[in-house]
Amino acid sequence: MEPLFSKLKDTVWTPVSLANQGDLKAPTTNGKYEVYMFFDSNCRVNGKAGDNLFGGSPSITPSGNFKADKFFTTRMMGPNFKYEDAFLKTISNADFICVKGDSLKLYKDGKIAADFKKISPEQTTAKPGK
Repeated sequence: MEPLFSKLKDTVWTPVSLANQGDLKAPTTNGKYEVYMFFDSNCRVNGKAGDNLFGGSPSITPSGNFKADKFFTTRMMGPNFKYEDAFLKTISNADFICVKGDSLKLYKDGKIAADFKKISPEQTTAKPGK
């Protein structure tokens, strides 16, 4: 079984669904994803939540316990603020992470809070990790 950290290192993920998104949709521009998170080689995270950037160093145990309480975000107003708020709340409230193949799931209290798919950096509107 591949260790969790090696599955996350240098990967980019975009949300497929959030448990709290309702009718909200993740924004895209010209077929590129506006919402993503990038795990660098030290499993630090940076990304884009729609209109704003975010990042930090989540606490992740080898068994999958997850805590993202030391994150920052820029706070510019934009057209995607409702989705962005749901996305950032999901990440900050998650307590477990699981990666299987090209799928990443965040959980809260044993329930799926978010489902992500692995993408390449070229599929985003920015350059993750740069």
